[in-house]
Amino acid sequence: MHVLLVTRESGESHRISESIENLGHRVTTQHSGTAALLSIPAAPPHAILCADILPDTDAITLLRSLRESCPEIPIAILTSILTHISDEIALRNAGASSIIASNCDQDSLLIQLSHFLSLPAQQVALPTSQSLDLSYFESLVGRLGTEILDLRAETERYRHEVMHADRLRNVGMFSSGIIHDINNILCGIIGHAELGRFSAQPSDADRYSDIIKGAGRGCELAHQVLGYANRIPQNSATCHPESSVREALHLIKASIPSTIQLSVTAEPDLPVVRIDENKIHQIVLNLVTNAWHAFDRKTGTISMHLRKQIPSPQHLTRCDTLKEIPYVLLEVKDNASGIPHEIRSRIFQPFFSTKARGKGSGMGLFVVKNLVDHAQGAITVDSEPGFGSTFTVFLPLDKPARSKKTAPTPQKNQAPVGAHILVVDDEELLASVVSEILSNAGHSVTAFTHPAEALLYLESNPHVDAIITDLAMPQIDGFQLAKKSQLIAPKTPLILLSGNLPLLNKADKERLPLFTATLKKPFTPSELSRTVSQAIQRAVPPQTT
Repeated sequence: MHVLLVTRESGESHRISESIENLGHRVTTQHSGTAALLSIPAAPPHAILCADILPDTDAITLLRSLRESCPEIPIAILTSILTHISDEIALRNAGASSIIASNCDQDSLLIQLSHFLSLPAQQVALPTSQSLDLSYFESLVGRLGTEILDLRAETERYRHEVMHADRLRNVGMFSSGIIHDINNILCGIIGHAELGRFSAQPSDADRYSDIIKGAGRGCELAHQVLGYANRIPQNSATCHPESSVREALHLIKASIPSTIQLSVTAEPDLPVVRIDENKIHQIVLNLVTNAWHAFDRKTGTISMHLRKQIPSPQHLTRCDTLKEIPYVLLEVKDNASGIPHEIRSRIFQPFFSTKARGKGSGMGLFVVKNLVDHAQGAITVDSEPGFGSTFTVFLPLDKPARSKKTAPTPQKNQAPVGAHILVVDDEELLASVVSEILSNAGHSVTAFTHPAEALLYLESNPHVDAIITDLAMPQIDGFQLAKKSQLIAPKTPLILLSGNLPLLNKADKERLPLFTATLKKPFTPSELSRTVSQAIQRAVPPQTT
């Protein structure tokens, strides 16, 4: 809808213009009544909003002029002053369809604008007779009553949206509090699985690899939840869609009953897509789980098909974010009970679930939609009750990258084995796995789960070769430990292990130079050994010949 806004140049006019655009409408702004009247023949608006005070005319005069040229267009008067009832009657008698209070909070302004811009053109004209009889007042009261009911309904809708936002905010706060512990546990599992794979029989090595992959996906998911909760931009990555979908299916098969048949087919030579593999796993996991829960019997089929295609005109109409360019389409089809028409528009809303209380969070399809939207893709659903459902995910193709010649990285000599390393982590499982990895690499390790005990040990043994510490620990965190350690052993390299590095605020990021090196959790044994060796090398002064 094209909206003509007539108001003086001010911050308030920018606020109203942005509010109208946020409701999905196009705005043209004029700063005088004369300019507004001259602009209408060239660009006729669908609705007009006028300020009650303009530099060249008053609201009543402008309303009468506008009504002569635009008899059926809705016109609202924007006012920051609560007028007397006689003033409102005069404005409405001159042709105003609505009176909007502009000196209100943003939510109230949006509600008023939304209601006004939904008025049909044929319902905007009021009596222009100078004599106002009882029937006019009855009509006015009736319309005001209807407006009040509409505003109440709109207010209730906004209240529910705010409640949803509050619930999501609470989920974010809760997740931020527990992700650290979950990440440490998963890192410990990965570390011990890596150590077990080294000594495992060939027949058991694949099982350890699956454990490592599954725990690694869990760590990535934990970081993604933190990203959502803290509004951290997610790194863009790419993957091969077929291999990613097949791997996700391999991981989920163990949790799906064997009576549900799962299959994947794909066109040959599919291009790389602009979304990382972990997000593909989450999309497949949630869509397959959603399909499985829709079966009201014990048997059924869930099939997935991948192909390259330009969206059809029907898809372009249904999804205004799609472009007429090639995408990789992932179709997830089931022959379950289908989705009733009356709830189909709500399935991507957060916390919406048709399952019994306690059997579903209502977040699965919401997560899928957010992942797809973030990747600048789209998702549609086709379903008929009794005939199953088909979810179609449009995955954007990766842009071909320019080839870059990279110079070979010079190999540095590894630090000599036998270094004495102090490890500090409040998670016993992680302290144990770090100690075992470094011991297997030939180092001597002393580990503590309490930072205060580690500092007491360092005071009596200040000549350790390196100190490895976690960041988030009770009483004394990693930054405080680093500062105290430098007072005791100023030349000892400090290594920070943390899964929360992207979440650091500006002040904490400025303190990172306290550490010789940082390593993000989860890590592999080779990554840990290499980081420790490089940190010790930097601390050792070069030998002179």
